Amino acid sequence: GNVPLSRGLIMRGLTVPEAMTFLVAAPIVNPVTIITTYQAFGFDDGILVARVLGGFAIANLAGWLFSRHPRPDALLTRSFSAACSRARDHDHEHGGRWRRSVETFAAELTSMLPALLVGSAIAGIIQVGVSRDVLVTLGSNPALSRFVLLLLPCVTAACSTDALFFV
Repeated sequence: GNVPLSRGLIMRGLTVPEAMTFLVAAPIVNPVTIITTYQAFGFDDGILVARVLGGFAIANLAGWLFSRHPRPDALLTRSFSAACSRARDHDHEHGGRWRRSVETFAAELTSMLPALLVGSAIAGIIQVGVSRDVLVTLGSNPALSRFVLLLLPCVTAACSTDALFFV
């Protein structure tokens, strides 16, 4: 869901480096990830603080690297650049702030809904189709649980925090 949101932010005026900073930071530094990291590790080993601070640092480093490009807008495809120009022109032509906000919300919801539905379907299939004993076995074995945590996000192209329900 972060890629369509980032595309929408670029279309509304964010620069490519700012959007890349958001894309790198969003999966790491969000309330759900912070809460699940706390539940998994607590404050004892410093993993939570290291993950949040490391996420900020890496995201800002990525944004800085993209800002060093001589023409960051050249990193966009021609068709997307044209769509951004049309969207900015459209924003200046139509209605007030509330109308643009509602239109933006509707457009972002429409672009993110398919990913949300597919992710929910995969989670539902796993919860219904895989027996609780298998999930407990995978979660209680340190080697298997790490393997599954690495494998599942790669297969589903999801953020690794989405697979924390195995632990």
